[in-house]
Amino acid sequence: MRPLVKHALLLDTHIATPGGARATYSAGGREYRYQRQGEANRSSPFAGLGDHARWLEERDLIDAVTAAGFANPEILDRRDERNVPRILLTAHTGDG
Repeated sequence: MRPLVKHALLLDTHIATPGGARATYSAGGREYRYQRQGEANRSSPFAGLGDHARWLEERDLIDAVTAAGFANPEILDRRDERNVPRILLTAHTGDG
């Protein structure tokens, strides 16, 4: 995503519930902990286009944003939704 972003990132996304991140995957030489959110059908809004979503732990999401070249990630809002916590995060590229 970083090559497509000129100045800043605004990300409103689900994150893993406390203790819910029981799986890991590797990307860019780093391990990320996530909560697997499976879907019963393609009309569900929580998994996007796949059969499941990977809801990262908050710390791992911030680390991924930083590793992608964004600076000063900041959580602007935290909400408890019916399935999982959700955060609103901003970060800047340093390009202006």
